[in-house]
Amino acid sequence: MNAMLLPCLHHLQSAEYTLTLKRDISNRKMRFFGHVMCHDCLEKLLIQGKVEGKQRRGRPLKGWMDDIKERTGLTAVGATRLTDDRKMWSAL
Repeated sequence: MNAMLLPCLHHLQSAEYTLTLKRDISNRKMRFFGHVMCHDCLEKLLIQGKVEGKQRRGRPLKGWMDDIKERTGLTAVGATRLTDDRKMWSAL
């Protein structure tokens, strides 16, 4: 009986760990985005800017702003403006 329960328990724990890790990464990304948007720096220009040149073939890669827009449910401009109000941004 124990031989069957151990792999099942391990699978459940690893799935829970994966969800926890994804949530932690998402939270850190949001905090970093809020931090960068509060300052005038090169990172802010890189996140907001576009790179000139040809686009790669295939499906476009998911970018930073795509993650932020998905998490907040706002547009890029709306999320950037929301970072000006630290309390509201922290509440997300």
